[in-house]
Amino acid sequence: EVWDAFRKHKLLGRWDSHLVTVLELACSIGEGDPARARAYFRSLRPLANDWDTLDQLRTCAEVTALAPHLPTLLPALRQIRGRRFSVFTAQLAYLDESAKGSGEVAPEFTPLRSPSEPLLPSLRRYPGELRDALVKLQQWHRSPEDAAARVLRKDFPDPKELDRQIQNLGGLEQPTPLQQQRRFKLERLRTDPVAPTPGRLEQLDLRLRSAAGRALFELVEREVAAVWKANLFGSLESLPAWAEDVDFVHAIAGIHQLTSPMIELAREVLRRRASDSRLWDFRDHPANQQFLAQLATAGIDPTPWVDDAPVFEESLGGLGPIRVTIERDPLELLHMGRWFDTCLSPGGVSFFSVFTNIADINKQVIYARNASGRVVGRMLVALGPDLRLRTFHCYAHGERELARAQFVRYVTELSERMGVEIGVAERSESSFDPGLAIQKLVGADWYDDGPESLPFLGNELEEGSSFRRELSRTSPEQFLPMLTETFAREDLRFFVIPRVVQLPEVRHRPELLEGLRPLILERRLSRETVCSVVELLIEAKHLPEARAWGRRLEQEVHRFDRWDFDFGCPPLELIFAIDPARALRALLAKQRIRDWPDPSVSYNRNYYAMAIQAYLQQGSGCCAWPRRGSGGGVRS
Repeated sequence: EVWDAFRKHKLLGRWDSHLVTVLELACSIGEGDPARARAYFRSLRPLANDWDTLDQLRTCAEVTALAPHLPTLLPALRQIRGRRFSVFTAQLAYLDESAKGSGEVAPEFTPLRSPSEPLLPSLRRYPGELRDALVKLQQWHRSPEDAAARVLRKDFPDPKELDRQIQNLGGLEQPTPLQQQRRFKLERLRTDPVAPTPGRLEQLDLRLRSAAGRALFELVEREVAAVWKANLFGSLESLPAWAEDVDFVHAIAGIHQLTSPMIELAREVLRRRASDSRLWDFRDHPANQQFLAQLATAGIDPTPWVDDAPVFEESLGGLGPIRVTIERDPLELLHMGRWFDTCLSPGGVSFFSVFTNIADINKQVIYARNASGRVVGRMLVALGPDLRLRTFHCYAHGERELARAQFVRYVTELSERMGVEIGVAERSESSFDPGLAIQKLVGADWYDDGPESLPFLGNELEEGSSFRRELSRTSPEQFLPMLTETFAREDLRFFVIPRVVQLPEVRHRPELLEGLRPLILERRLSRETVCSVVELLIEAKHLPEARAWGRRLEQEVHRFDRWDFDFGCPPLELIFAIDPARALRALLAKQRIRDWPDPSVSYNRNYYAMAIQAYLQQGSGCCAWPRRGSGGGVRS
């Protein structure tokens, strides 16, 4: 039956997670009874194509919490969607899991009327086929008679209302033809009503159940929000607008998995943020006060660390304008793992560490944001017990090597302003040497994945350095040996070359890049660096040298995920300029097709059009090179 559902709804492959969500819902409602679960699965299966609704059930906890109320809510789910539904399910999941952890009773939603209560007099005149739906409506709706009348008035008009309209029309002295026709229809409807067909009755039953589901949702939504507010924010009179943000509510739904001390710390973080006291960093906590006093005794200036942090703004390769600084807002730090899908994500195994990073004043998080404000890089820094600044793993989207270089500059500036040394730490130091372990100050738990040393290149890349002066005189054959000798202690392929190829001296002498040919198949040379090298060679019209990198670019194309093609494939776009025939071969091999691609897939049309255009223009001596970053290039 599950396999049939996969085939019927075309859920094989990419969309299987939606059917899994439906199965989770059915099994949760089934409560261990396979027959009951199968029955619910059959009724829930049509939801598998309703991506918007299912995507809002982000966690198993939300599915489980929603399950007892789903039979009533199900008919209305297609209408109760969007932000309200998403916030409601997350709050419900939080309260449900919180009650399990503390032994409290989860909020129960009492119907306005008992299911055993007889139908109201005005509801008894409707057909027996609608009785169950009317009982549901009576349970949850504050005005069930009015709600039923709105749904059923066309098929089952109120006799008293018909009599009133007939009497009004009959009292007219000179009725118009339309009024006479109207009176005739009403009298016929009153004396000989037309019974709805079975199909029509099914439609009315569904509409009544949808009205009951909406009523249930509106009834419990306010109650859930009130309990959630009291549980999380205590006695605060009013909540700020961010407390009802969808992403925030979903992030907080995961704190029930933390230990009791960390749950209390998380609540305190949120209460401080909601009170807008600006003591978000817990600097008034005794443990943090003691640490700040230790910095003062050592002659270290804490101002850049806790108040006036440096701000770097620079255009960074393909990432565009980047702003790097220490992030102070706890609401932004809640998502420090989510941006890079790490264990610090809400609901992740190390989510508790986020609150320790917020509360402990010896730890700070540096964010790199692009022009739209999106986080594209993140690095944790901490002051160790020896009061040296230690850096942790650098996360970045896109050109990671350039982002690391930006973090290096930032950490260097920060350490100079504070007057602290940068500690050289390997991952094993904090794991095996207690004297070097980063201290926990306020937070009871913290996951220490070990500091990592960043490569610090000194002044060799600064303007006017002997290395940069030598670049104007060295030959392509000596370029790679010179790099190896100058930066012997650094990771040449992973860090040095991405920075060097961006120097003006190299851009003015692109022939130097011919010296990097021995590294064409070196895997530690990143995709972004390879694209930068080929781009420089194309701009300088060194096409034979650029074609030498064609095989490497083709390898990068094959490493691209098929579903990422809609966001652009820079390696493939560069192959268009140097070898259009190779681009067509790479595209055919990537798509695994033998014929013209499906015209409904936009990136197929775009890339085939670009490849053919480049191929045709090659014969005329033109170079059809689409602008990088266009996300699909030429529109066919």
